[in-house]
This record gives sequence, C-alpha cells and structure tokens, in this order.
Amino acid sequence: RASAAGCPGHPDALGTSRTMVVDPREYPLIGTMQYAKTLPLEDHEVVLTFDDGPLPKHSYQVLEILAAQCVKATFFLVGQQANANPEGVRRVRDGGHTIATHTQHHPSGMHRIPLDRAEKEIDDGIASVAAALGDGTGPAPFFRIPGLARNDGIEAYAQSRGLQIWSADFPADDW
Repeated sequence: RASAAGCPGHPDALGTSRTMVVDPREYPLIGTMQYAKTLPLEDHEVVLTFDDGPLPKHSYQVLEILAAQCVKATFFLVGQQANANPEGVRRVRDGGHTIATHTQHHPSGMHRIPLDRAEKEIDDGIASVAAALGDGTGPAPFFRIPGLARNDGIEAYAQSRGLQIWSADFPADDW
C-alpha cells in the first residue's frame, strides 16, 4: 500500500506502491497462464491491466475509480478504438497510466489468421495508438494478444519488434 501522502485528499486510498521499468529483452513473454515467467513483484503487489478500450462509457468510469484510489494501471488499447476515441487515449495517458497495444481490430482467433495479417494487426494497432496520443510519443513496448491466442509466429514477430507479450497470471473473466 502506498502512503496516504501519495494520494492527497484520499487518506484511505489504495495507492500505487511503485512503478516498474521492465526491459522486454529480459522478460519477452510474461504471464504464468501461458509462460514460465511473470514480472518480479513483491509480496502483495499486483499489476492491474485493462484490455480493449478506450470505450468512453467503460474506460472513463475505470479512470475515475483509479484516480479516486490513486492507482495506476496498464491499458492494452485497440487501434480501431483509439481512432474512434483519441481523447480517451489521451485521458489514459494524462491519468499517468501505461498505454500498451492490443492489435488494430481485436481479431478473434488471432492465432489462426495468416501471419502477415497478424503482423499488420500489431503494426497498425501501434500506429493508431501513437497517432491518437498526438504528441510524437508511442505506446509502451507491451502487447497483449487478443484472447491470449498465442502462437510461435506472433510471438517471434512481436519480439522482433522489441515488444513484450503480456499474458496474465489471473484473469478477471469479466467480458
């Protein structure tokens, strides 16, 4: 738990205890649901992630809750959604959250589509999120495959782009 001093006006907030910098080369594949490694967390630490936005109705509620609790999270954004709601991408960034990518169109069964199409989904998603940021920056080098539908080709391509693939340790199963 972070100190109350880190969350002015919210002495009982959960807070964020620390921010980690992770090298994708050291941890190219993370999440014990599918891979051998996870992030080097301390006891009682979690990394909170959200997929599929930004969707104003849901994303803005989540951002308000996180702000009230002074909690930071990683958002895996879909390029198509970033194109439709660039303001939402900037709100995530301005809230101090990490912005990552989750393809351009969130194809179901991504592990079964041709590799060239999967590569385009990855590249276009990154480009759309970067464009929505509008400040010359890009998303973090973190990528989550839709539905966690991994295959060797997608993993090899993502790693060749310097991306770290995030699976999960515990799913919320809230879709």
